[in-house]
Amino acid sequence: MANKRKPESITVPDGGIGTIKDRLMNQWGILKPSRYEFQISGVPNEVALRLNMSCESIKLPGRGVSTEPAKVYGPTREMPYDKLYVKEMDAIFRVGVDMLERSFFENWLGEIVSIHSHDFKYYGTNNSGYAKTIKINQLDEQDNVVYQVELREAYPKNVQEIELGDAKVDEYSKQTVQFAYRDYKVLYSKNY
Repeated sequence: MANKRKPESITVPDGGIGTIKDRLMNQWGILKPSRYEFQISGVPNEVALRLNMSCESIKLPGRGVSTEPAKVYGPTREMPYDKLYVKEMDAIFRVGVDMLERSFFENWLGEIVSIHSHDFKYYGTNNSGYAKTIKINQLDEQDNVVYQVELREAYPKNVQEIELGDAKVDEYSKQTVQFAYRDYKVLYSKNY
């Protein structure tokens, strides 16, 4: 039987777990997912501010790599061959009494495909077409941007239904919008 050596522990600083917790909370800090900003390019300032303030939830986009099995010698390995973006993202907006949050995205969908002729418009970005840039900022407790991503060539793919009903007396209306985008890039990260 082979001689088994006891594995080494991850180095814990003097003071043990209490020190780790202290560093995590006070030295490094923890971000709160409730601190964020949302901005669509090419939108009038008043509308952009309203959409930012009414955006109840949004996700930072994800990415990965596409892989395929490759066997050269020994066990098969998964080898990356292409960048992979999630390419869809949901955002939920609180709806004001004038329904601007719904109307804005319905009008944007109308810029993509005509409701009269069913013809699709030019894809171009910002002022030359319907695709726009969306920026999402993660903020710290002092409202400093610590991470910023830009979704490129974004547009609403789906403006979902709003459920109405007698039992919803104590609720408010929410509009879920599913965005499609080509890719994203990190514009700012505090540490990189």
